[in-house]
Amino acid sequence: MWTCPRCQRRFRTVKQWHSCEQISVAAFFWKHEQLLPVFEALLRKLRGLGEVEAEALPTSIHLGIRGGARFAGISLRKDHLRVGFQLERELPGAARIVQRGQLGRRTGYAVALRRTADVDAELLGWLREAHALKHRG
Repeated sequence: MWTCPRCQRRFRTVKQWHSCEQISVAAFFWKHEQLLPVFEALLRKLRGLGEVEAEALPTSIHLGIRGGARFAGISLRKDHLRVGFQLERELPGAARIVQRGQLGRRTGYAVALRRTADVDAELLGWLREAHALKHRG
C-alpha cells in the first residue's frame, strides 16, 4: 500500500495518479439534495460488510472498507445516482444495468438508483460480491 504524502489517501499502486481534493458528502450532494437519502440508505445497508468508508471527491464517491480496497464508486446524474462496481461474471438479463464494459477478466457494471427502494437485496448481493472480489485481489 502507498500513502500519498499530501492528502494521506491510501492506494495499492505506488504513486497512483489521483486528485488530492476531498470534499464532504454534503458538498457532493449540494445540487442534488433529493438523492442524499438514497445514498444514505445504501450506506446504511452496506454496514453489514464492515465499517464502510465513503470518500467524497468533486466528481464521485468511492466506497471501501476502512483500511481496504475500494469496491464501488458513485457518481451523480441529473435524476439518479450511478453505482459502479466490477464482477468476474456476467449478469445476464439484468434489466437495471445501465452500463456494462469489459475490464480484462472482469466486467464493470453501473446501476441507476433513483429512490431508496432501488437499494434492494439484488444490488446488495452484487456489491457484496464486488467487495469480496476486491479483497481477494
